Amino acid sequence: MRIFLLKSLVFTASFLLFHIELIIGKLMLPGFGGGYLVWGVSMATFQGLLLIGYVHLHLLNQHFTIQWFSKWQGGLLLGSLFLFPIQTEYLQNPSYQTPPLLEIMFLLVFGIGGFFFLLAGLSIYAQLHLSTSSLKESENPFILYASSNLGAFTSLLTYPLLFEPNFDVYTQLLQWQICYGTLVFLFIMIIFLIPIKKEMRRGPVAFPPSPQVFQWLFLSAAPSALFLAVTNQITFDIAPIPLLWIFPLAIYLLTLILSFKKNPFCPKWVLNSQFWAMTIGLLLFLIKSSGYSLFELLADEYEVYHIKNFTSAIIAEPALQLVICFVCCLTCHYRLSQARPKE
Repeated sequence: MRIFLLKSLVFTASFLLFHIELIIGKLMLPGFGGGYLVWGVSMATFQGLLLIGYVHLHLLNQHFTIQWFSKWQGGLLLGSLFLFPIQTEYLQNPSYQTPPLLEIMFLLVFGIGGFFFLLAGLSIYAQLHLSTSSLKESENPFILYASSNLGAFTSLLTYPLLFEPNFDVYTQLLQWQICYGTLVFLFIMIIFLIPIKKEMRRGPVAFPPSPQVFQWLFLSAAPSALFLAVTNQITFDIAPIPLLWIFPLAIYLLTLILSFKKNPFCPKWVLNSQFWAMTIGLLLFLIKSSGYSLFELLADEYEVYHIKNFTSAIIAEPALQLVICFVCCLTCHYRLSQARPKE
């Protein structure tokens, strides 16, 4: 029963993390003319906040005991409730006094940055809390990854199918705030119902060699940049709508899950086709640089030959981009998982 509380915490945190990205992205679209730039800059900002949240928990874990920073984390979560309700007026009505890129980042950081920062570190905190508890599952705290991945996928699947068609964006935001308050209550319950039994305070660890660090950096940065680029291109060619944002993000998340599960999964055909995927991606880029796109070329052909099945022209290029995204992201994440520290 008590391990269910930790799994629920991780699931809810991951669900809310992905959910707020879609809500805020949609909320900001009208103010910036519905441009695809909104989602690309938003995702880059969210990933930056995610990294800061991870670094925050890492530093606390290195220099303080779990008993101390569990109270710190709880205090921050309780304090964040006083920031409710989330104000939406400035998100929808930008000042246009600064470049859009900077203004989007500014609005996100000062609008929901604090909430996103706290949610980002909860999965790591839950693993640390479990590893220092008296629960039998404490020997393998990484089992919480499954709950985190499930929460992320549930968020991505339910938003376009359940929340977006049935609720306006303000109702979605209210629901999110209620769930966030429930999450804080759940965190407090865990502090009292799953006490920490082991004293844990780690000192600084040896820094890995520079080549290893650069390998980790490039193998993690490449798929992140690629899925953002694919998202931008798809929304630019078709429309900047949440449903199209979800496909590349789901692919990116799926490749992470496949690569970092207990037995990493990457079929040989994926590893063998990475060169072709990059080559086709380069060709698509060159076509786009020439002022055309595969989408436009196919559309022209359909019009010339009066072919009725125009749908295939619409989905051909985006579908190809998503396949390339899957192959390259899975290859990079799989190689990253193989390069992780063994201890």
